[in-house]
Amino acid sequence: MRDRATPDAPVGPAVPAGLAEGPVWARRDPQLPSSVVWDDHVRFVVDLLLPDLIVGHSAGGLHDVVLTSPDGSQARHSPAGELVQIGSRRLGDEVESAHRRWQEWGSPYRESGKTAD
Repeated sequence: MRDRATPDAPVGPAVPAGLAEGPVWARRDPQLPSSVVWDDHVRFVVDLLLPDLIVGHSAGGLHDVVLTSPDGSQARHSPAGELVQIGSRRLGDEVESAHRRWQEWGSPYRESGKTAD
């Protein structure tokens, strides 16, 4: 399994405009808090559905989430609650979609067949 960023392993500065190839999507308010990517149960499903996604954080701390993919797409979910997405993929949208699937599946725990009621 390839290495993934963990909460104690920062992944560079905030997403600079124009770094990724492709469009810069309109800034928007995210549907979820940035901390959702650090929840082990949600993260397990995100990792299954988006295996090439690299999750890390910027100098702003754990709530300054930076998402990247091999194609150069990037997203930054800032502590102020703003989502910026750059590149051919809308990585923040993809994480939100994975979270919805996790909820549809009954919010299962990673370790067992239990669900988070």
